[in-house]
Amino acid sequence: MKKLILLLLTLILSLPITANAQLLKVEQTVFGMDCAPCAYGLEKRIHKLDGVAKANVSLNKGLLEIFLLENNSLTLSVIRDAVKDSGFEPQSAEITAKGVLRKDNEGRFVLNVSEQSQLLLHHDSSLFNKLNEMIGKSIVVSGEIGEDSNSKLNVLTYTLNE
Repeated sequence: MKKLILLLLTLILSLPITANAQLLKVEQTVFGMDCAPCAYGLEKRIHKLDGVAKANVSLNKGLLEIFLLENNSLTLSVIRDAVKDSGFEPQSAEITAKGVLRKDNEGRFVLNVSEQSQLLLHHDSSLFNKLNEMIGKSIVVSGEIGEDSNSKLNVLTYTLNE
């Protein structure tokens, strides 16, 4: 009986935990855009990515704003690769994502964004207890992330996804 319970527990824990986890909005700072046709070309390229509902490029601000469809599986690294392939350099980004809050093996807060991507959350000490209470719950998080796609998301706001 113990072996059966252990087997069932192992199967449950190995199931994907990414249901309803996704990017909702990305504001990607872009370096190197200096003409309207360049900005237009980037906007058109981003529109072609699966999961993009709307994309706007501001040449004056050097900003790419992307709104994503429900149940998309787009990752920040795919967006940044598209920016690079268009001849520009992605800088920091402000993102909004939703998913189930978990802790990794090292006790860090993570939000799974897709099967291939998770966000490591960086927070100030005042948020620790509040985030700890939300483990296992679906939340929406907004924050800033550096130029490196693997860097931590600096949490600015969070809400329960009800």
